[in-house]
Amino acid sequence: MADEERTTGWHPDPSNPSVERWWNGISWGDQTRESNGSPIPTATPTTAPRVIDPYAPVARTPPPSTPPATTRDGQFRNVNPIGYIGVALGFVSLLFNVFCVPSFLALIFSAIGIGRAQVLRRSGHRVTGLGWCVAGLIMGIAETLIYIGGTTS
Repeated sequence: MADEERTTGWHPDPSNPSVERWWNGISWGDQTRESNGSPIPTATPTTAPRVIDPYAPVARTPPPSTPPATTRDGQFRNVNPIGYIGVALGFVSLLFNVFCVPSFLALIFSAIGIGRAQVLRRSGHRVTGLGWCVAGLIMGIAETLIYIGGTTS
């Protein structure tokens, strides 16, 4: 019988017909036993060797669940407080932008928050607040431009 036609299990050893050798479906194993079914004490495993199918599908682990929005907001405030201040100043500058101070501070704090968010992402944090920091930066830029445009007219 050709090796390709054999099924997984004990078969007569090609090099010694008085012994059976384990065929794992791909190649001959090191385990042998006497051909009458009783194992040779020195080389026989207590159980049949485990055969690993190299083409079997791998079970995927589900991705970790995303925390609720209220939890993420609290985590953002705790991990990146400078970025949180930048967003808050961006919202304040939408309401009243006295001498362009809130919008300018929103620019500075949001830029620092973006840098902090990138450091947090590289260190493996899932909640970094990068989106909020970018929003604060955009609000700061927009309100600064509106203030400059309003004073030059």
